[in-house]
Amino acid sequence: MAVQMNYGEPSRGMPGGLYDRAEYEAVTRRNSAEDKALCFGYGVVQGAEPGKDIALPATGATADKFEGVVMYSANVEMDDDGAVLLRKNQIVDVCQSGKLWVQLVDSVEPAYGQPVYLVTTGTDAGKFTPAKGTNLAVKARFIGAAVNGIADNVGSAGIVDIMAERVATGTQRTSRWAEGISAGWAPAATSAATNCWGSV
Repeated sequence: MAVQMNYGEPSRGMPGGLYDRAEYEAVTRRNSAEDKALCFGYGVVQGAEPGKDIALPATGATADKFEGVVMYSANVEMDDDGAVLLRKNQIVDVCQSGKLWVQLVDSVEPAYGQPVYLVTTGTDAGKFTPAKGTNLAVKARFIGAAVNGIADNVGSAGIVDIMAERVATGTQRTSRWAEGISAGWAPAATSAATNCWGSV
């Protein structure tokens, strides 16, 4: 009888998938991009209704409008060719802080610690690169090299660590789990801006 002897982490991941078990923060948003335009592992910005919808970045996008990275989900439809189909107005998860796999511009080789830039123009809009150029700097850093061929229709993927940036109180976010415990499973008056039961 065969016995599994190794329980290590997988060496490759899916675009939009978490890299490890580190804490992360995600929100749900409505996709305002057209059918098939948005993909897992793409960076997105605020849409027409900030806090409700997201859009692919375009020329003129600014860092304060960066919402995060579209997270992988197994509960999505596929088209007749077997490609993931994220439809317009579909609800998606967007990671705002944490470590996850993202889609890279082809032929880039990020190194550990390099800054992360979001492409805002052309067919690569939404992908990431370590090259500044005319791309948008986001508060993140690369924590791994590029990996090719990890999934169909994905040229290259890399790992980034997105850092939390926007908080209503102007302080660093704390663990939502810890807040719930310290508040006796109810929102504490001092942490209403970051509690997990709703917005301020």
